[in-house]
Amino acid sequence: MWEQHCAGGVGCRLYDRYVDSVSEPGLACAHTGAALHCPNACGFHRIADGLAKAGQFHYLVPDEADGGERFRVYALVPEPRRAWHAGVSYWQGERMLNASSVGIEVVNLGFPAQDENVPLTNRRWYPYAPAQIAVVGKLAADVVARHKILPQKVVGHSDIAPGRKFDPGPLFPWQKLYEQYQVGAWPDAEAISYYRSYQPFRGDIAELQAMLLAYGYDTPQTGVLDAQTLSVVGAFQMHFRPAQYDGVPDVETVAILNALLEKYFGRGRSQLRQAVPGQLGPGGENEKGDDS
Repeated sequence: MWEQHCAGGVGCRLYDRYVDSVSEPGLACAHTGAALHCPNACGFHRIADGLAKAGQFHYLVPDEADGGERFRVYALVPEPRRAWHAGVSYWQGERMLNASSVGIEVVNLGFPAQDENVPLTNRRWYPYAPAQIAVVGKLAADVVARHKILPQKVVGHSDIAPGRKFDPGPLFPWQKLYEQYQVGAWPDAEAISYYRSYQPFRGDIAELQAMLLAYGYDTPQTGVLDAQTLSVVGAFQMHFRPAQYDGVPDVETVAILNALLEKYFGRGRSQLRQAVPGQLGPGGENEKGDDS
């Protein structure tokens, strides 16, 4: 690796942090989204070198500062080039997101190796260091601002590959990124309260699946609470309701989803079943909603 002291180029507005750059050529692309990932921290420098050679991510943020107490951000692939970070993925109608997203890898242990085969909710997840999240927040804010990435297009690996990937995990502070760095989407508490009280979830799985698909998740439209739907609900909960991410839909989870659809997709509160195209509204009119 060779060190680039922010003499120019992408990602250099990071105050006193280092930006180390190791890049391989890739395909030119335009970015409309950002995806956050989390590798295991063991053998970090070996991981960084391998990821750089493979063109895996645009940026990598380690889990601790270096000996000089400066936090490095490793720029592995130039932003104008494609990084191979998303793999088999889907978000808001688009598949294979490598070409359209900036990949930020946030180093974290995840969970102990002995928890590999236990249910997600029973795993002992490792927290993220506040100093690391501060670097991630500044980096992500810079990327989002330059590419004009919409809040609802800032996602985790688990969002774009539910059931297959679980990073960055339930302890990643999405709400903090939203509140302190204006990065990503987050529901308004007042809207959650409204939907919880006045439009509570009543067990309609077909409607739930349509709403999850409308927000962006690759959700089957079967009307059945199948394994893939449980994985999608779990991924949604891990992002927006980390206190409970068992994949079981309930009033609170769907209230959060409704609040997000209202805030970022213009779903009106008077439309009781607006997430389902062609569904009759309270007055009998045909309400298709707005997916813009």
